[in-house]
Amino acid sequence: MTFAEKHLPAGFLCAALALALGDQGGDVTYLGLSQAVLIVWGGYALARQAPDTIRLPATPLLSCLTLFWLWLGLSVLWSRVPYLSVLELWTVGSLPLVFWLYVITPDREALWRAAVPCLACIGLGLGAYALAQRFVLGERPTSLFLHPHAHTAFLNLLTLTLAGHFLALCAKSPRSTLHLRAWGAVLLVLFFVIAVGAGRGATLGFAFGLLLVLVFTSGAVPRRRRLLLAGFALGAFALANLAVPGGVIGKLRWMPEEGTVAEAVHVMTDAQDGAPAPVSADLSQRVLLWRSTLDLLSEAPWYGIGGGAYWLALPPYRHPQETTDGFHAHNDYLQTLVELGWPGLILMLAALGLTLRMLHRSGRPLALPPETRAQAGGLFAGLFAVAFHSLFTFNFRILAILSLSGLCLGRLHDLCARPETRFWILRRPAVIGPGAYRLGVCLLALAPLSYLSGAVLSEHFHEKGVRYAAQGEHEDAIESLRRASRLFDSDKPHHTLGALYTALLEANPDASPAARRILYEDAAGNLDEAQRINPLRAQVRVTRARLYETAGELAGTRWRERAESAYRSAIALKPRHLNARWHYAKLLREEGREREALSMLLEGLRKRPTRSLAALSYYALVVRLHSALDEDEEAAEVFQTISTIVREHGLNEDVLERLGLGAWVERQGDGAST
Repeated sequence: MTFAEKHLPAGFLCAALALALGDQGGDVTYLGLSQAVLIVWGGYALARQAPDTIRLPATPLLSCLTLFWLWLGLSVLWSRVPYLSVLELWTVGSLPLVFWLYVITPDREALWRAAVPCLACIGLGLGAYALAQRFVLGERPTSLFLHPHAHTAFLNLLTLTLAGHFLALCAKSPRSTLHLRAWGAVLLVLFFVIAVGAGRGATLGFAFGLLLVLVFTSGAVPRRRRLLLAGFALGAFALANLAVPGGVIGKLRWMPEEGTVAEAVHVMTDAQDGAPAPVSADLSQRVLLWRSTLDLLSEAPWYGIGGGAYWLALPPYRHPQETTDGFHAHNDYLQTLVELGWPGLILMLAALGLTLRMLHRSGRPLALPPETRAQAGGLFAGLFAVAFHSLFTFNFRILAILSLSGLCLGRLHDLCARPETRFWILRRPAVIGPGAYRLGVCLLALAPLSYLSGAVLSEHFHEKGVRYAAQGEHEDAIESLRRASRLFDSDKPHHTLGALYTALLEANPDASPAARRILYEDAAGNLDEAQRINPLRAQVRVTRARLYETAGELAGTRWRERAESAYRSAIALKPRHLNARWHYAKLLREEGREREALSMLLEGLRKRPTRSLAALSYYALVVRLHSALDEDEEAAEVFQTISTIVREHGLNEDVLERLGLGAWVERQGDGAST
């Protein structure tokens, strides 16, 4: 075996994992590139298989993961937003994909030996960046991740896996070598990084995982080596407690001193529109989000709404006091139930149960050599830490965590394989020669590669079009956005084109009727296409309503009714869409329907109480409507909220003139002064 043949699979793996670290959701560039590398790895592994056969272990875990993968793909058929479900198939499916790639790689031992140092380098790189964020920049340590929870979960999985590797080296060599000391130093650094950035769920997951490693390796690794590993962890957390202002221990409390378990249960069962009970803010917010998610479950409890559609389907069910971003359920199992139904959740839990059963069997005396047992314990501990933490966050929606989990699960499956394991033998038909077989593998890989390439290029041209539009280069923007829409079936370029055409109509009211009609038809056509691709995106309907308002002479005599209908449907899809309510209220006010406009705006504030800077125009319109209805006391009360926002953000009082409240303030006199 040549050097390239031995190390190329590990190169594919590390390249895919490094690219996966750049994926933050919403932008498919890194997702597409990472998955493309995995597809190339798969083609290479299949091409290098034995000339006549492919051997697959006939194990329950492999079957369960494959069924979960297939169900994830089938959910595209009934998904409310199919293209998002396809992207979710690539994201969540990266776990079974990497698992399968590890299984079909001919020399898995060489792959793992080459991958372990790469994983250590990735962990140290992320750790150095996170420490610089915390102690140099004064920011929350997230490294390359968008959320600190994802950063810590990834490091938990990686570090506990490396801890198992360290104990395996200890079991193999009782002497303290330089190599062993270097691995100990790596673990000490990673433990410190975890301690600095970990929240409650991640810390508990890490603690349980470390305990599992120490217990599972009892009898396989010398006791003093296991105590040394535990000492590394305790020392790292003690050092972090001294280094972080305020310490890391205080943030691990679930409730303040006055909180009780009964109050936490109250939030879970009886929370109303008022302020939640005085439990931890994170916990109370999650409980409110879980209640909303359970309400959403009623839409399709058996087969789910489709992968990736959760964040679009949730808004009508959100609790007014819930303030999370709403993209994830902060409980992977609950979100899997909503998106994939009971079959998806059952298969997911079955895979976890089969992994535990596999480890339990291998943990019997003499079932595994000490070195293998230590390594298996670390792998399972890392997977357990991620699975436990997923009760409170969304680890199984993070591409890097899923890819690394697939690798760890594949390695654990390999280590715990029983001697009597049966194999499925896939034989190449005699009529197909080796050259034709390899050509077939290449052609088979072209289909997913072309899809992923289209997605990546579409994202590139969409971003390019947005930049051109911001610079006023409209012709170049339109050309780039059209290319993006042709390359990938997404609502984003179509909606951006519709919004751009609408803006051009608004900016050129004196253009010729023929030119305006062309712009109108192009805008309407792109918005129709965006709504067809993604019927749950409220902003598309808001843009459509703005189009009818901007080009009423082209929308027909009933353009007001059509605009109102579009606004109402947008608000129904996303009741917290304050921008839609603001535009709709302005339209109603023009028609003399101030009372209806005011009621609709106040309902929006009940759905989403906010004091953000972006809400100033919204509150200003509420004040003007109260004033128009001679409700001066109510107007003054809302104006106090505006004054608070102005003071909190350090704005000048000139902002009141820009909000159209200057005349109202003068009429009210000193009582309305900020």
